[in-house]
Amino acid sequence: MFKEVNIFILITIIISSCVSSSDKNIEKQDSIKAEMLITKANESLKMNDHKLALSLLDSIDTLYSGQISVRRKAMILRPRVKELQLMNEIQQLDSLIVVSEINQDSEEQMFQLQLSKEKCERQLQVARNQIVRLENDSSMLSK
Repeated sequence: MFKEVNIFILITIIISSCVSSSDKNIEKQDSIKAEMLITKANESLKMNDHKLALSLLDSIDTLYSGQISVRRKAMILRPRVKELQLMNEIQQLDSLIVVSEINQDSEEQMFQLQLSKEKCERQLQVARNQIVRLENDSSMLSK
């Protein structure tokens, strides 16, 4: 009976070691793929493709939820992407407001453009606050 128990324990140990090594292999592959997505997001940001960068960051959260260190990098990058995206939107809205003034568009159209711009400005402030907060958190962790 003890021999059967010992054989069972030995088989269990062998199986668990095989599973854990394959889990480590999968985790390493996931880490590499997630890092590649971060790199692509940074490249997209440099090319001013903010939508693609945000989409890649969302993919990291969705597909690689177990990759904590990569997700932390994405968390730091996200408000920067959002900030640049909002700054571009505000510039476009400013241009539209000027064109509307020149064309003497209706007050309602001007009002809607102004509201959109104010909404973007509030979102921009939120993104900038997140950047400052994340920088403060990371500097406190490094001390």
